[in-house]
Amino acid sequence: MSSDVTTTAVTDEEALQALKAAQTSVALQQLGYGNGEPNGRVNLDFVDRVVAEVGHTRDALIPLLQALQTHYRYLPPEALRRLCERTEITPAAVVGVSTFYGRFRHQPVGKHLIRVCHGTACHVKGARLVTEALFRHLGLSEEKDTTDEVIITSRPVGE
Repeated sequence: MSSDVTTTAVTDEEALQALKAAQTSVALQQLGYGNGEPNGRVNLDFVDRVVAEVGHTRDALIPLLQALQTHYRYLPPEALRRLCERTEITPAAVVGVSTFYGRFRHQPVGKHLIRVCHGTACHVKGARLVTEALFRHLGLSEEKDTTDEVIITSRPVGE
């Protein structure tokens, strides 16, 4: 009995790496990163350094994400992919944590951050009017809170 099917032996480690890569792509797609593939624009040496310094287990996830966001000013998909490759942290955990906390950004932000207080006292004194005036002046909106040149970001505090 002859067969035209060729089989390739795959180690458990290779199978786990392939599964992790597929999960990472799906997780990045859920974040709106297209097909989840890297685009090569981000220097990933920093990810490797910060994993070595901070740790590679799930309990290091928030400090790792904070370090990545501080360095890149947002969480680029390439950095998240490398983070999953270099740690024991699953793509699902990265997506869950980075989308749960409003301080993590998945889109580039400006070099300068403008924050408008929207607490009760500020709201009563017209914080919404100040925010609307800033948006108009900077050509921004609720949906687009960063300029095309990625210079200034206006994001209200307390929302």
